[in-house]
Amino acid sequence: MSKLENLFLIITIMILTMFNNSYAMDHSQHGGKPKTHHDSSVGANCQKAKIDKIQPEPLAQVSPASAFSFMVFEAFNPKQIEVTVKNIPVLIHLENKNELLIVRGQLPESLIDTPARINVKIKGKATKCNLEEGWLIKIGH
Repeated sequence: MSKLENLFLIITIMILTMFNNSYAMDHSQHGGKPKTHHDSSVGANCQKAKIDKIQPEPLAQVSPASAFSFMVFEAFNPKQIEVTVKNIPVLIHLENKNELLIVRGQLPESLIDTPARINVKIKGKATKCNLEEGWLIKIGH
């Protein structure tokens, strides 16, 4: 190899090494973090809860103090389920059916002739696993 070829090879190796080091550096300054195969948070299993079979259906017209229900799958802790209707906390009853929970409640009696959102919050194992979901209904008189 000539001296020029050796110099080119050395410069190429230096540039590749610098690029590789800058790619693997700590990214915490912008909210990220380097991912390695030994990092336990990489690919961490976040099982968010799922809500299904909601009653009454979204945008349904219902009577005041009507019952509502829904099913929850993948709930981490049933005691960490909160339900509000138009920001009013609602007492709920849970029925455990093996791999799912049936959640039942009643609309607040004070809500008459108004649209309202049934809002469900379920805390997961980690904050990123939390679920907040809801649906609108129309409460008649």
